[in-house]
Amino acid sequence: MTNKISEPAKWHGSYYELEMQYNESDEEVINSALKTMAKHMSLVYKDNYVEKRQPVQLPIQINKEQTYSFIGKFTYSKTITLNSLVEVILDGETASVIVSIPLCEIEEYFSIDYPLTIKQNQWLKRMHEMFIELSVIIYGQSKFQLAMIGDEVSGYTRIGEIKGSDLHNEEIIFILPVDLQRKLNVEHIGVEYPHQLRMYEDIME
Repeated sequence: MTNKISEPAKWHGSYYELEMQYNESDEEVINSALKTMAKHMSLVYKDNYVEKRQPVQLPIQINKEQTYSFIGKFTYSKTITLNSLVEVILDGETASVIVSIPLCEIEEYFSIDYPLTIKQNQWLKRMHEMFIELSVIIYGQSKFQLAMIGDEVSGYTRIGEIKGSDLHNEEIIFILPVDLQRKLNVEHIGVEYPHQLRMYEDIME
């Protein structure tokens, strides 16, 4: 990995993201999610200089007027490690924990064709597996109300706004806990994962 791409100050363009939403800014729940991520992603504080980064000391104190940013690493394969941005954003009654991999980082290894679907980009299959696995692990320790995976997906919809029709999207993967499955009447379709989570990937197919 080149320093040019590894340094957050050099990141540009869009991000491929996993967003997990919580219905309140509960410090304990958010810190539980971060603690789980730290074990799997080697979280460090966001800094413009790699040599000055320090491991994250948890728990953190949550201030509703502040965005918290960290750097993590994903092991895509034996030869590919992808740097990522991890953010905690509080927006009204919703708290989001977002994992974002810069597309400029991905372009170091793969060509990108739009739209960003597996049909167009076979490398996305492994990316989805990584994000789904991480979300299932996090949910086991810190139960989110909604998770989404996709290109610039953060903010696409909110817990209180999501509709069944939102799931008919080939560019976004949704991971729903059982309560939201029942609310949207989709508990009998999709792919089941541990903790009664279900994954929906263009359910019209």
